[in-house]
Amino acid sequence: MKKFISLLLCLASLLSCAACGGQAAVDPTVTQAQTKTAETTAEAPAVTTAAEPETTAAQAAEPEEPVLLYQAHRGVSTDFPENTLPAFQGAIDQGYKFIELDPNFTLDQQCVLMHDSTINRTCRNADGSSLGDAAIALGSIAYADLLKLDAGLFKGEQFKGTKVPLLSEVAELVEGTGVALKLDNKIQNYTDEQLEIIFTLAENSKADIGFTCKDIGFVTRVAERLPGVTIHYDGPIAPVVLKKLAPIAETHELYIWVGINNANETICDMVKEVGHLGIWTLSTDEQLEKAIALGAEVIETNGELKPAK
Repeated sequence: MKKFISLLLCLASLLSCAACGGQAAVDPTVTQAQTKTAETTAEAPAVTTAAEPETTAAQAAEPEEPVLLYQAHRGVSTDFPENTLPAFQGAIDQGYKFIELDPNFTLDQQCVLMHDSTINRTCRNADGSSLGDAAIALGSIAYADLLKLDAGLFKGEQFKGTKVPLLSEVAELVEGTGVALKLDNKIQNYTDEQLEIIFTLAENSKADIGFTCKDIGFVTRVAERLPGVTIHYDGPIAPVVLKKLAPIAETHELYIWVGINNANETICDMVKEVGHLGIWTLSTDEQLEKAIALGAEVIETNGELKPAK
């Protein structure tokens, strides 16, 4: 009988342990309320706040669309008398990046701006009368006498009183504007003394003054005389020439110019391997579209084409 009772007590103990083991499988720290909360949270949709779309790595790596730059030939010569302060101020106001202009010399070696070697086409007497048919060379007249003439009337009465400016005056005009000057390649024809006048002005001026060269020899001369100056090359384009220009592009800002009528994909692609591609002189939208398609970085115009502001 005692053995039977002991057996019953052992059986009861085993059943009690089994019950305790089953409860131990459930985490005693998780209450029924917590379980209900977790279930509700899992069923509820996630709430997000509006945020700016992130820039992907691909988008960040995309290059910016290049901006086409414009050069005003002799200033904005469609709207103003060429090579005068109004034409240069017009280029600044209208958003041109470069101003092409023509340094020239008077009898007393003042560096003025005039395209022609004679003054008859663009100058008049103070009363508006013509200077006559006999050609008057710029180099035969002193600067003080040149100032007595009118350089605006040939373009219109509204420009009466305009004078032939000095190169130094234009350099002062563009200082701090972000507009650069581009001296025409006619400077290659000047004497060493005259070139030194221009070199010295460019060296001492705060203006960005670039030099146009039509052969490698003059490119080298300018580069050596004015380290870091902007150089514009508008001579013949050939692989051998571009190879000689390549070292210049490593030390100077180099623009290589191609005429719009001669510009084609082969030539322009060769140019872009060495320097910045410039195309001149454009006057129509069709020419502009062609230049853009060829990858021009800067185009020259008399003013028929205006930069986008």
